[in-house]
Amino acid sequence: MSNSTSIRLPDFLVLGVPKAGTTSLYEYLREHPDIFLPKRKELHYFTVDELRKRTAGPGDRDAVRELPATKAAYREHFTGVSGEKRVGEVSPSYFYHIDSIAPRLREELGDGIQVVVVLRDPVSRAISNYKHQLRLGYESEPLARAVALEPERAASGYGDFWQYSGHSLYADKVRSILDQFPREKIRIILFEDLVSNPEKTLRELYEFLEVDASFVPDSIAQKFNEGGVYKKGAISRYLARPHYTKTWIKNALPDSWAERARRAKDRILRRQIVPMEPPSSSDLADLAQLFQEDVSRLRGMLGRNLDAWTHFKEPEG
Repeated sequence: MSNSTSIRLPDFLVLGVPKAGTTSLYEYLREHPDIFLPKRKELHYFTVDELRKRTAGPGDRDAVRELPATKAAYREHFTGVSGEKRVGEVSPSYFYHIDSIAPRLREELGDGIQVVVVLRDPVSRAISNYKHQLRLGYESEPLARAVALEPERAASGYGDFWQYSGHSLYADKVRSILDQFPREKIRIILFEDLVSNPEKTLRELYEFLEVDASFVPDSIAQKFNEGGVYKKGAISRYLARPHYTKTWIKNALPDSWAERARRAKDRILRRQIVPMEPPSSSDLADLAQLFQEDVSRLRGMLGRNLDAWTHFKEPEG
């Protein structure tokens, strides 16, 4: 193990939100020669206590089983830092819990910590969140019913990832970030920009992080976390869901072998994908109505055009 005194902890964090391209962003950033990211994408160290309080939902306990709960365990993930200019971490739960963790982020990582947030059309994000749980075989309710069940599930101790609409309410969380971090330390990206113009979006992010902005990751054309559901079966269920044996194998393998194993897993899962029926027009309208006020507040707060969010385009004229 590296000498603990030489370990550099993150100087920037990607806070979230879930189902808004954080997996792709992790891969792009990890390829940059000036940036170190841990082998494991989501450490959730600063939220692990909150996440472990709520594990009553299907799959919840498995999702938090291997997370680092102590500072020593967290530091272990950064023993590979060498000469990189920047060190980062990507954990989408940080955005949802920002009110409770912001003081600790500054205390443990320093006041100079930079934060990156990726926001997505809240209707599309909520649906993607729902589809994720459906794809893993955890969700069994129709979309509208699942959204209606959010308060009941929260009261029953389900994890926050079951809060499909809750994770798509951004305004209060963004307000908290703007209040608790210097503006020059904050970068807010739209998922839609990352998809439509990844090179420009990454170039601006690299400039924010003060690393080589001309770098273009090899994986920029690759699609991560494709949609659809998996065919029912033991293979897809094991490969798609969190499992301690997969974590053990990944940690035991050299990085190059672990990467090959991940790519093989992704190839197998892609062959297991079958299309999903799109949400009904009434479900889309209900979700848009649910988020309308929050998006209006966010638009005023950020002072930026959110017309990339097709469910919330402002009328012309």
